[in-house]
Amino acid sequence: MRKQIWIPCQSGDGFGAWRNKSVAAGTDASSFSGMKNEQIRKVPPTWYKKILAALPLVNKNPELAVYLNKEESPEYRKKVRAKLVAQSQPNAPSINQETVTPEKLGRHLGQKCANLYALKDPKTLAAAKQEAQRLKQLRTQRHLPGVSSELHALRINEMVVKQFKKDLPRFEKKVQAAFQTALAQPNHQEAVAFFKGFAKGLEKPGLKDGKLAGETKATPLQMKMFLHTEQAAEMRSVDDWREFLLKNGETEETLGDPERLRKFCFRIRYAPGKKKL
Repeated sequence: MRKQIWIPCQSGDGFGAWRNKSVAAGTDASSFSGMKNEQIRKVPPTWYKKILAALPLVNKNPELAVYLNKEESPEYRKKVRAKLVAQSQPNAPSINQETVTPEKLGRHLGQKCANLYALKDPKTLAAAKQEAQRLKQLRTQRHLPGVSSELHALRINEMVVKQFKKDLPRFEKKVQAAFQTALAQPNHQEAVAFFKGFAKGLEKPGLKDGKLAGETKATPLQMKMFLHTEQAAEMRSVDDWREFLLKNGETEETLGDPERLRKFCFRIRYAPGKKKL
């Protein structure tokens, strides 16, 4: 004799499903539980997850590792970096393998391309020239308060831009490949969502006149924290960090009262003096 039971199977869209199967009497559905788990593990990633996974470019400059490699950063630095990235991507929410959708992936790529347009904008290029001239002047004023910190920031920025120019051809190829993959999708709605997202991300550059589009009053402080991670790790207290900032370009007016800085450090989990920051 035979009976009907439900067992796991592969559906047309690549995700797990169930179907009715005729089996010998005495066979229990639990016999197929292993099959179900195995099939869940073998569900292939979606096309847009594959694209997202292939997007990151590997930093090959060891001097920039502490600034660009997330895994080598303490928690407070990751939080500050996330804030600065968000300010440079006003039309693209943060995404990962768990939250990515065709629309979000499109917005992410569109935003990056919008920022490329901004880098080529005449105002941005003019600001870059002014920075280069100021850099020459600053090198003759190393003895002045704050100059050393600014020179450090400009040097890091210069290395980042240089690395970015090297990576640009590879990034362009990844965008073109993403377009080809999206156009080849049999799911029309996913393709539409991707290209609508791309257009949305392309609308608003993340840079304006050489500054982050989403810049806030806290941005200068966030930039200091981001660029001076080694010094931040050596501080024994928030008051020490405040003193460092005042000696390196910040003013009482921009920092506000000590309590404001303490709240800022608390929000990003910066706890100077402790072994784990």
